Amino acid sequence: RAPWRRCGERAALRRLRAFGELLAEVALRFRDIAVVAGREAERRNELADTAPVTAVLPAMPTDVHDLATLLLLGSHLSGGGSR
Repeated sequence: RAPWRRCGERAALRRLRAFGELLAEVALRFRDIAVVAGREAERRNELADTAPVTAVLPAMPTDVHDLATLLLLGSHLSGGGSR
């Protein structure tokens, strides 16, 4: 084979190897997220056992540290918030 073809094949193999490593990393991150989600669900169930009245609210863009954000949470609780 011509030397330029061998270099092209090597580059293609390097790209495939890098792609495989990327896919493995994505799979690990997905597994990590699934584990965290499972733990959150378990914790939610534990809390539901200790506190009979619970509510699920959307993630807020900021911490609840002012009246405006507290009112936004209240709006979600009363059914007036966007879903």
